Amino acid sequence: MHAHRHPSGRSTGTAHGSLVAAVGLVVCVLLAALTTAPPPARAGTEGREALVKAAFLYHFLEFVDWPDSVYAQYHGDEFGLYSQRLVRTRQYKFVYNGPDRNELYDLQADPHELRNLVDHPQYETVRSEMARRLTEWMDVVDDSLRKWVPETLP
Repeated sequence: MHAHRHPSGRSTGTAHGSLVAAVGLVVCVLLAALTTAPPPARAGTEGREALVKAAFLYHFLEFVDWPDSVYAQYHGDEFGLYSQRLVRTRQYKFVYNGPDRNELYDLQADPHELRNLVDHPQYETVRSEMARRLTEWMDVVDDSLRKWVPETLP
């Protein structure tokens, strides 16, 4: 029985802990697939090549300027009604619900998102900052809902 270590020297099961958008999951899945290659001594050419690529990619992750927030869009159930946008940081999640009540959660204090803090006076600064992040992102991606945001975000 052999205990294998990651090419970078890290033990298996190491978590990176950075925020990743859904499109970034493709890279993570590919990286995970590549790191399961057999060790070079017993691998064919393809296995050694995959292992070298995995080592390079895993090492590269250390130098990525990871974002401090991620964003998501939901385009509604029927006919595009009830579209949502959200921004999430390590601590907070802010959901824009159009004409309905928006949502703000402190994910460290309330990881199951049971207490909506959007109207809580102590979180007014957080709400404003998260709304600013969201509208900036909507501008960057030219979100079609952006024109409605000023009327519904406080």
